Amino acid sequence: MIGFYNYTVILTFVGVISSLLGIASASLGFIGRAIIFLMVSGLCDMFDGRVARTRERNENEKKFGIQLDSLADIICFGVLPVVIGYAILIKKYISPLTTDWGEVKSLLVNPIPPVIKVAYIIISSLFVLAAIIRLAYFNVMEDERQQLEPSQPRKYYDGLPVTSVSLLLPIIYLLQKIEALQNYFHLIYMAALLIIAALFVIKIKVRKPGLRDMFIFIGIGFVASVVILML
Repeated sequence: MIGFYNYTVILTFVGVISSLLGIASASLGFIGRAIIFLMVSGLCDMFDGRVARTRERNENEKKFGIQLDSLADIICFGVLPVVIGYAILIKKYISPLTTDWGEVKSLLVNPIPPVIKVAYIIISSLFVLAAIIRLAYFNVMEDERQQLEPSQPRKYYDGLPVTSVSLLLPIIYLLQKIEALQNYFHLIYMAALLIIAALFVIKIKVRKPGLRDMFIFIGIGFVASVVILML
């Protein structure tokens, strides 16, 4: 079989599987569940690099890991957020009816306004394209950095890392529980995707989180996931 297989890629694979489950959940109207799967993918991505550095790898294995991680990120943090957004948009205009067996039936309430539909297609396309550009740029610059400074760890990122959506979007998702925002939440989510897409490609310095920061993020994500499950 082609590829390089060892324990350093397991977390990346788990993250991808979690995102696929999230896409399936969002497609069936289970948005909260999809958000949870998004956070699980973010947790896997947060530690896969640290796990990879525990093993002595040759140059091809390192390059394979970088490419594999970026391709996984496209699914986890590019495609999944867009599918969640579409599910939020559908839920605004369609009332899901779920049987005891988990079968989903839908009752059309109002047709989606064409302007909203076109706007979301444009925004979701820009979001995915920005994520792909961000990841491709990172791969090029990371390869150059490792050749020039092989022993120096990265301290800053150029642009907002795509992984950040696994924490930002769950927090934004909680806004829909505010009664005054419920009727406009689909627009809030669309605006959030557009702003995040811009931050992916704007050349700003973002400090790479340390281990302490990661545990803070995990704590915030845990609280968010508990609140989502409770609601």
